[in-house]
Amino acid sequence: PNHPTVIAQREHYLNQTGLFEALSERGSWYLYYIVEEVEKRDLPIELALLPIVESTLLPQSMSHRSAAGLWQIMPRTGKHLGLQQNWWYDGRLDIRDSTRAALDYLEALNARFKGDWLLALSAYNAGETRVKRAQRANAKRGLPIDYWSLKLPTETKHYLPRLLALAQVIKDPKSYDVELPLVANAEAFSPITINGQIEIRGFADLLGVDESLIRRFNPGILRWATDPNGSPEILVPSNIAAQALAVAEKLPSSPRTEWHRYTIQSGDSL
Repeated sequence: PNHPTVIAQREHYLNQTGLFEALSERGSWYLYYIVEEVEKRDLPIELALLPIVESTLLPQSMSHRSAAGLWQIMPRTGKHLGLQQNWWYDGRLDIRDSTRAALDYLEALNARFKGDWLLALSAYNAGETRVKRAQRANAKRGLPIDYWSLKLPTETKHYLPRLLALAQVIKDPKSYDVELPLVANAEAFSPITINGQIEIRGFADLLGVDESLIRRFNPGILRWATDPNGSPEILVPSNIAAQALAVAEKLPSSPRTEWHRYTIQSGDSL
């Protein structure tokens, strides 16, 4: 809808020089996968744009409230959704794990708000309790309880219009004099199986690529090596997946450096 807040947010996006160029580069890394996952669940395709609103497609994004990742998931919400979070790894930053968790959460919220996506998305941002409290307050005063009628935090009142505005621009860029750079319609990364813990820099060196290229698709790996008790998979650029798998298969299963974390206790000595 051309609600005043949607128009304001649309202008906000249109006035940011270079924004869509930056988004297209990041989109070429992550959007194909996200769109595929949204379509698999037969959800509104606009949900694939939510990580742009949440994090401008930067999985390392961290809010002042400790929400993290493409989908800006809070630590407690992440645990509730089954995302592993430890010293080695944070599933809220992981491309596949966070997408699965966020879409699970959005589906659950949509069911709780009886199929109303505007309310579900507001609850994703502000929390289900706050949205329901706003509905109860309106109901007591005989006012409508739809999204546009609720008294919600300022951030939430801007949140949904941002998504709607972004969807408008991307759906019909010519109407807003925007030239959207093309994003390849192909998956940018592929999973390969690894045998035990591996060090990221050493693995990248064996592949002849920069370490940042491996980290681009594995932002959930927080340290210099994979979680020794974590997933047996790592994501690599699709165009070198066969090479990466061959390298991973040649890595000796033992002896191999294995890292463990120990917290020094009172009375310990070197």
